[in-house]
Amino acid sequence: MDTDSLNIVKSIGSDSVTSTKPSSFEQEQAILHFEQPKFDLEKVQLQFDLRNGLRQLLVSNNVMYIFTSTIVYRIDLSHPFDVAEIDLPGSPESSVTNAWLHPSGQFLIIQVNNTQYFHLHISYSKFKSLPRFKGLQARFVVFSESPDTSSTGDFLIATKDGNVFVAMIKSHEPATQGSKRDDKYVKNVYKTKGQIFGLSVANNNSQIQLFVDGQLLVWDCFEFVLAEITRDFRQEPTILSTAPQDASTVFLSRGQNYYIVVPETLDIYSNDEELQLSNTEKLNVGEGGILNSENSFISSAHHLIFMSSKRDSLIIVNKLTSQSPVVKNLPTFTQGTKPLGIVSDPIGNTHWLYTSNEIFELSITNESVSVWYNYYQIGDYERALRLLDASDQNSSTWFKKNVVMVKQGYDLLQKGGFGVETYNSESSDGLFENQVKGIRILSASQEPFEKVCLMLLNMHSSPENSISSNILLVEYLKVKFKNAKEVEHNKLRMVVLSSWIVRIYVELIQAVDREARLQSDAKVYGEHMANGAHESPARDFSQELNDQLDDFLSTNCKVVDSKTIYQILTDMDFSQKSLFFADILEDYEFILNQHMDEEHWSDALKVLVKMYTKDRPKASEIIYSSSTAFLINSPRETVELWLKLPTLDYERLLPAILSYNKSGNTVNYAQNPSIHFLSKLINEKSVRNPTVVNYYLTLLISYPSQEDEQQAVTKVITKTLQHIISETQSNSRKRAPYDPGFLLRLCLRFKRYQPAVLILINDMELYDAALKLALDNNLSSLAEYVLKQYDNSIFQDENGSSSAFEESENGVRVTTIKLEDEHFAMRKKLWMTYATFLIEKVCNGEKVEVLDAANLESLPPPKETKKDTVQSITSTLVNSVNGNNKDDAEALGLSKVLHYLLSLSFSGKERAPVLSLKDLLPLFPSSITISNFKEEIVNSLNLYNNSINQLSLEMQESADIAENLKKQIQDSALKEKNGTIYTIIEPGESCSLCKNLLVDRNFIVFPNCHHCFHKDCVVRFYLKSKGDYRFKKMFQAFRQTSTVADKAELDAILLKECVLCNDKNLNTLDDPLVDQEQNKAEIEEWQL
Repeated sequence: MDTDSLNIVKSIGSDSVTSTKPSSFEQEQAILHFEQPKFDLEKVQLQFDLRNGLRQLLVSNNVMYIFTSTIVYRIDLSHPFDVAEIDLPGSPESSVTNAWLHPSGQFLIIQVNNTQYFHLHISYSKFKSLPRFKGLQARFVVFSESPDTSSTGDFLIATKDGNVFVAMIKSHEPATQGSKRDDKYVKNVYKTKGQIFGLSVANNNSQIQLFVDGQLLVWDCFEFVLAEITRDFRQEPTILSTAPQDASTVFLSRGQNYYIVVPETLDIYSNDEELQLSNTEKLNVGEGGILNSENSFISSAHHLIFMSSKRDSLIIVNKLTSQSPVVKNLPTFTQGTKPLGIVSDPIGNTHWLYTSNEIFELSITNESVSVWYNYYQIGDYERALRLLDASDQNSSTWFKKNVVMVKQGYDLLQKGGFGVETYNSESSDGLFENQVKGIRILSASQEPFEKVCLMLLNMHSSPENSISSNILLVEYLKVKFKNAKEVEHNKLRMVVLSSWIVRIYVELIQAVDREARLQSDAKVYGEHMANGAHESPARDFSQELNDQLDDFLSTNCKVVDSKTIYQILTDMDFSQKSLFFADILEDYEFILNQHMDEEHWSDALKVLVKMYTKDRPKASEIIYSSSTAFLINSPRETVELWLKLPTLDYERLLPAILSYNKSGNTVNYAQNPSIHFLSKLINEKSVRNPTVVNYYLTLLISYPSQEDEQQAVTKVITKTLQHIISETQSNSRKRAPYDPGFLLRLCLRFKRYQPAVLILINDMELYDAALKLALDNNLSSLAEYVLKQYDNSIFQDENGSSSAFEESENGVRVTTIKLEDEHFAMRKKLWMTYATFLIEKVCNGEKVEVLDAANLESLPPPKETKKDTVQSITSTLVNSVNGNNKDDAEALGLSKVLHYLLSLSFSGKERAPVLSLKDLLPLFPSSITISNFKEEIVNSLNLYNNSINQLSLEMQESADIAENLKKQIQDSALKEKNGTIYTIIEPGESCSLCKNLLVDRNFIVFPNCHHCFHKDCVVRFYLKSKGDYRFKKMFQAFRQTSTVADKAELDAILLKECVLCNDKNLNTLDDPLVDQEQNKAEIEEWQL
């Protein structure tokens, strides 16, 4: 390494990262110094001796043709050991004056003695004449690409006399080669008076270029065939100026490019893109000149290689730079020969130098290794990057790419007018696009992060550029964030960058919205958009920024820090975007709190539904905690939602309902959503949680209602209680799901007497207290209900028993109630209390509700019997009272009471009358006389006498039944003894011990219990049983002797009693299932 190189390396190490320059010049020079393409000559080892006879060399598509004075050697370079020798046509004095090779290497055309033409196909073993070509003074031949290897396709020929021809050659099979001509046609399509010094085609054969007297004539050609070419040449060409008319030029056509070089002035004219990019018009070949002859220079991918005028070196010129050329000195050749020329293979991309005795291959390695830098220098950064991407990827390559990207980024910023306050001018359209593109490229480079950010933040200090700088900054940060996410996987960096990006977006949106309110049509924002191609009003630009922020949050929601994003959006008063972000994360709890804070209760309820669908337990807890707020602010919608959710703990909603009713107790009970909710739970969802039921009834009982609503509320309470009580009884529950004591006290406090009575009689069975409560409050109809309910409770099981009363033979209705009936005294007491109340009310001249509502008709007529019944006695008494006191209001009232009580007493068809005449008479006032009813009293006594007689008859009947049962038992025993009892064995009957079919073997049947056994099963049973040693001893004796006596004795034992229901087994019924002594271990395992 030389001293300059060391200085360059030191300068790279000392370069400051905070420099305002995009990259150091020393870095660029260091890259160039250490890496350059290499050009080497390698001698080709031929298998034959040229003997100084080499005249010309042509190579294309890896097929090489070597011309000597008499022979052409054809070598396929992919198989170099296969060499074909073909004799040149003509006499020994003939010479090859020119030759052209088809790009495919399949066709070789030679010119002999300037006038005769021959061609050689790859399949031919000798040349074949082309008579149609005879006499042409061909100078330039341009072939087109033809997929047919047997044909050249149409190609152009330019002659020295200014003519242009179109020709085609087609090869033939060996069998027909001698009889068919290969030159299909040669057509003259153009004639010029000037001298032609070049011919080429360009743009994929769609353009024909003819160089005549310093001018370039151009024809567009849509199809490279004879008819189209003929038609095109009839049109006037496009004329362009090229080389001076009288200048001596060297022409080269390589592929789609042409090169015209003036050796004397070193001027060059070409359509080569690289030469045009570098604006090269004059060659820099150093101190020496270049050779002015055919085959004196070639073109490689990125270089022009010239033979020096002295033929002692190669001058290599870079197409992309005007720097000094590379001079490659040629070695000393054998026998003092000089190079004849240099040629290249445009298809195989190989290059060759030849002398009269030797052939050398010019190998170029790493040709593009520094070409990227040439593109970099001329500002074509995209090509530079493409070349670097195509090269080996290592640390050096990445360093080079970074240099290119940094320079490209800063150049684009400069082209976009970065920092210049010109955004309000129409001429700035599209400039901002360059800035955005430049900042994105910088973000992909290794340019220091803080340097770029500080540059953008400094620009932000200018109010006119604040929006632009923010847009550039967010674009820069987005690329850095993507790299941290996908490449570095740096979580901390992702959090910091994402938070910064969101904050900048919010600032941008708010700034644009402010300007939109001030300017109705702000065209300035059109150029700030990322595409930069058209103007847009501020509203559209704001929407675009919103969409970009939405896309960023949606794409990266899983990697950003949600708490930080929430904090930024909340602090900057951007609640809508925070809701959007929470919806992406499915953070419904945040959305719910946001809607609740903003009092958007309908939206909050919708969020609750989503939460419940996603996570029921968590959503349920939130519903409980927020129930009060929802019920107070949106009661109806809240209640409807609660009813739709199936798994709520309704007890935990009661505090909210309590709070609501404290704050909203002026609402009509029918319009109260909480009452509606509880009613639905109890009556439709059949919720029987005691706390819920208690609270619902408590709310109804204590609900403050108007006078006209009192009866309706009481009716609802009563209906609910009746429904629950009925359900409890039908399900055989011990108690109803509410606290009867608490509800009773509450009913008494708020004067809800009907529900109180229901609780007293159904839950506490305090009928006397219920009756007293009704009578104390003058509720006679309610008292009547108590009496009926008590009667129902007593006689509800009487449907399957005999009637409580019956008629005797003389037709008198006789009670069968026994004196020991425990309910009779209470029933009599209740009825007497009720009767006393009614009689007192009538005597005091007060109205009684039940008497006014009762439909009192005459009692049913008695049956025709010898003696009067109770009904006849009552009728007589009533009629007597009415008849004796027609003008007395008190007597009329008592008559009505008497009629009512006795009618009610006889209302049950199967029940004995509770009240009798003798019970009611003491209750009447002293002013009422009964002296006229002596006979009726006697009849009443006869009624009791009949009842006594009925009891005597029943006792006699019971004695007769007992005697009959005793006789039946004796008869049954006698029949059993005489063997007259039969037992039916059903088909498929099984042994009670082994459960197998009974009739398979000998069996035993016990008629009393109908147990059936196989005989051998019973024997095994006795043998296994403990303590029965007599049977075992007899069985052993029978097995030994088998006497008839032993067999009879064994049968007697087997038939004596059933082995399942004998006395011994019956005595074990009270024994425990588990033996306390033998199963101690098992018992201990079950201990809790």
